Amino acid sequence: EQRQCQVLAGIPKIMQVMFEATKPELKRGSIVNSRELSGPLSESKIAADLTALQQKYPNTDIGSYPFSIDGKYGVSIVIRSEDNKALDEAYSDLQALFHKHGA
Repeated sequence: EQRQCQVLAGIPKIMQVMFEATKPELKRGSIVNSRELSGPLSESKIAADLTALQQKYPNTDIGSYPFSIDGKYGVSIVIRSEDNKALDEAYSDLQALFHKHGA
């Protein structure tokens, strides 16, 4: 199968016109939804629980993103999945995990 590659201009107005012309040819994938929860926890404190959560919901992707705002540290956890039921269940478990650790 031969694949065609499109290159879009870097100038926003020109790129937008090129994208609109190309859009009908683009293949669509599955819709991936996400949920995010942030709190004043260290990533290392919840790492084992996050590993267990990922194992419990293998059809989700769980990302951990540490942050610092005004000298206060925390973590944002993002769960992504095509399976909305698994996403909701994993998010509910994530909320319980945050509560367990005092966030």
